[in-house]
Amino acid sequence: MIQLKPFRAWYPSYDLIQRIAALPYDSVAETNADRLDVDERYSFLQITRPELIDGFHSSDQIKDIYLKGAANLDHFFSQGLFSRDTSEGLFLYQMSSEHYSQTGLFSCISVRDYDEGRIIPHEHVHDDKVEERKKHILTQRAHAEPVMFAMPDDEYINEKLIPEQPQGTPFITYYDEDGVYHKIWRVFKPEMHIRAFESVDKLYIADGHHRTEAAARAAADLRKQNCSREFEYFPAVIFPMSRLKLHAYHRLILKTDFCFDSYLKEHFPIIDTPQVPPSEPGVICLYTSSGWKAIQLPESNDSDPVEQLDVSRLYKYLLEPSVGITSGHSSPDLCFVGGKDGVARMKQMVDNGKAGMAIVMYPPSIHQLKAVADSGNIMPPKSTWFEPKLRSGLLVHTF
Repeated sequence: MIQLKPFRAWYPSYDLIQRIAALPYDSVAETNADRLDVDERYSFLQITRPELIDGFHSSDQIKDIYLKGAANLDHFFSQGLFSRDTSEGLFLYQMSSEHYSQTGLFSCISVRDYDEGRIIPHEHVHDDKVEERKKHILTQRAHAEPVMFAMPDDEYINEKLIPEQPQGTPFITYYDEDGVYHKIWRVFKPEMHIRAFESVDKLYIADGHHRTEAAARAAADLRKQNCSREFEYFPAVIFPMSRLKLHAYHRLILKTDFCFDSYLKEHFPIIDTPQVPPSEPGVICLYTSSGWKAIQLPESNDSDPVEQLDVSRLYKYLLEPSVGITSGHSSPDLCFVGGKDGVARMKQMVDNGKAGMAIVMYPPSIHQLKAVADSGNIMPPKSTWFEPKLRSGLLVHTF
């Protein structure tokens, strides 16, 4: 059973939502900090990434980063930029645009469900990144950002408890910079959701492996202290699997002294007029100095769900035999590119002579991710990209 926990949420003042809400901490690269289009006085990055706003750089200031994030959160609360609900509750969170809509349940989740294997990962975590997030949690006494979970579809939960189009007026609305409309409604009978999730056996981490692990480690530390047990729970938005869409993570091969065109012509049937991005699994699109082409990847004879993934077959049949790049290992000749502008950026790199080949992938399905997770395996690095991204600063959990 999955334990849902209503919580007393902090939420931004209505007239400041547009200025406070921010991308998740791990979606903002330091290299892009100087191009952030945010109001630095109010952006929630002051809490999740204070070093980007306040200019911390040297190693002797690392401790100050955590203290500054905590001080900024206290300032947001004490100065009335946020209000707090008087009672505990659950919420419905919808992200929509002209092309899609997906609605999930915003709740706190027990770290015990993660510790005891009911919340299933599909990625390895990096210890340094986990420890960084853990220190933010402990210093702020807050889980400032939700993670994204997927749940197996359930007809009753999908239709009755997490309807695709919630009724009533949302109390939080926010348009992000990508044109996605974020709406949040209060759930007025949370006990129905709590009972229904007692029959849910597993949740799957879609986006937020490091935040989930950090919440569990923070709870392990805090159990040694005599304090409120609210730290045993952390916020997540749970989406039925049928509502989640995975996007592809593409690859850019920086090696420029290898004749990719000759290798491809020798080893693969070439589709000279490909549809970019690929329109079906098993097909990858390639861009070299001679233009776009596509190849059909050979099928895998291995029953392992990891080996059946397009990205695994890419390494096995193309990258490893040609330039020695293997799955799961970093290489100075390999870059990962995600996001909606990724294909154009990769093409420009090849055109400018800074890369030898751009590889445009077909995305894995959520069911492939589930199969890998259920088998106890890990997806190859940078093989899933969830979009749109949940926004930080809309609901905050403190303990």
